[in-house]
Amino acid sequence: MKEAVEAVAGQGPTPDMGAAGSAGRAPGAVGLEGPVEGGWGRRARSTALEVGARWEFVLVAMIVIVTVYSSLTTPYFLSMGNFWSIWSVSMPVGIMMFPMIFIIMFAGIDLSVASMMAMCGVSVGLLFQDGVNIWLAALMGLLIGAVAGLVNGVAVVGVGLPPLIVTLATQSLYRGVATGLIGMNSVTAFPWAFQFFGQATVAGTSIPVSVVSFAVLAVICSLVLRRTTFGKRLYAFGNNEVAANFAAVRVNRIKVALFAFTGVMCALAGLLITAQENSIRSDTGLGLDLSVICAVLLGGVSPFGGRGNVLAPVLGLFLIGEVQYTMDLHNVPTQSLQAAVGVLLILALAIPAIVRHRGVKKGLKSLVQLFVSRATVPGLGGESGA
Repeated sequence: MKEAVEAVAGQGPTPDMGAAGSAGRAPGAVGLEGPVEGGWGRRARSTALEVGARWEFVLVAMIVIVTVYSSLTTPYFLSMGNFWSIWSVSMPVGIMMFPMIFIIMFAGIDLSVASMMAMCGVSVGLLFQDGVNIWLAALMGLLIGAVAGLVNGVAVVGVGLPPLIVTLATQSLYRGVATGLIGMNSVTAFPWAFQFFGQATVAGTSIPVSVVSFAVLAVICSLVLRRTTFGKRLYAFGNNEVAANFAAVRVNRIKVALFAFTGVMCALAGLLITAQENSIRSDTGLGLDLSVICAVLLGGVSPFGGRGNVLAPVLGLFLIGEVQYTMDLHNVPTQSLQAAVGVLLILALAIPAIVRHRGVKKGLKSLVQLFVSRATVPGLGGESGA
């Protein structure tokens, strides 16, 4: 069984970027694991190409560029306080990002994550308001999230509807339930023991407790994806669902389990954002669906399934948070913040596609030429045309 799964998985849990990371992997090419085959001479020649093809390095370069720009245009940007603020604000999106990695890896999608987060948060707030112990209410919120995710999974597997259609419908359904439960009111004044989860820092440091929890979840999800049979089956399913079925991979069971897991993580994100803000409303997290998907795709997870890891989406999450934080410091309107996420999402899909179809060198050359040509268009800050 194990051998069959590994055979179906093909290249399996590769750290390369999404679909682009699997392109041009010639014999003798090296990743962080070392050479696949071939001598040291070929390894030396291919190192530069492999470094350029590693999406993580591209994301780090983009983060450095944004950091340099922000430090030059915003006084005191380079501080640990700002660094941890970016991470802290990004944590609800980050928690929902982990199950989204798994779902997109099997070529699915879940557009209802932010709505589930709000519905579960509102449910916990109302239970607490009615006198239920906050921890029992939180536990019930996680259960509600699991049920909501299970509804998505059963609709996809049992009814056979596309995940896009199902989750688009439940996106409106769950947001509507939250609005019906609380209207435009809010629940506030949660106990400090609950707020601690979202607002406290590690003793003697400025590191938020929520960031530590996020790091632990990132390590666990990475180990599950790369070191367990479940992770191998997930890669196998994403690469080829039909072959995975022939290899006795229980595809439908994995689908339902992932959607249920997504609901639990969305509920956890709802608890976190409630603890951070000491408040919950029906419109909490409106529009965060795009940020979650953008972080995953910007992290190189292939929308066609079967390729991805956890590290690169974490870097993508920080890049999105840094861009939004910088724009917020410059008093950029909220609509422009949403537009920035959209631009990053386009880049996340366009750059790997160009590199995959034209090769690393030609792809990067095409991108440079594109930006140079844009810079010389009249009215865009470049040289004027004839």
